[in-house]
Amino acid sequence: MKAIFKIIFKGIGILLTFFILYFIAEFCLSRISVNDKNITKNDVTIYLTTNGAHTDLVLPVDNDIKDWNTEFKIADKSFRYISFGWGHKKFFLETPTWADLKISTAITAAFGMDKNSLMKIELLANVPVYKKTVPIQLSVVQYQQLVSHLRSYFVLDGKGDIIPVEDKLGAYGKDVQFYESQGRYHMFNTCNTWTNNMLKKVKLKACAWTAFSSGMFYIYE
Repeated sequence: MKAIFKIIFKGIGILLTFFILYFIAEFCLSRISVNDKNITKNDVTIYLTTNGAHTDLVLPVDNDIKDWNTEFKIADKSFRYISFGWGHKKFFLETPTWADLKISTAITAAFGMDKNSLMKIELLANVPVYKKTVPIQLSVVQYQQLVSHLRSYFVLDGKGDIIPVEDKLGAYGKDVQFYESQGRYHMFNTCNTWTNNMLKKVKLKACAWTAFSSGMFYIYE
């Protein structure tokens, strides 16, 4: 019996050590910025937003470079902006609040035990003021690259169309839509890691690595 308890306590100790190192590494790396010396033209403005936990990139619905109506068929022309976020399917669809979080969902997501990820799209009339928001300037080339990277995450059907996923709980409202996505979510590739990587891919200022939202806003202060 003592041997069993010894194994259990040793396992708990290893797990605690792992998570302590994880949070230390996340804090340190998320405060190190990359691409911060790059000079970019102010051709297009996008926005980085967060609700405190999840980050999104907000882009214009339509400009001279890209019209997102091609993919999303936006009938209401009062929507001038569209936000893009990526994350774990069960977190998005089954966990509208932290009170709804199941241990099984947290473990599955943290350790990447499935391939279920989604793109979350929200249509906006204006840049959100109810969330923490910072503007980011891009050149035309950077914006074209960003659009290409965003589009690459959508899974397409046999006709080349994006694949919608129903929000059965209806927790997000009619202006939020979900679509099948590429990529595997895990603790080293979270929704905020994805947003940060989108910025890095187009040579915009970003964290060396981050799992949470705070790092990105720290380096943009």
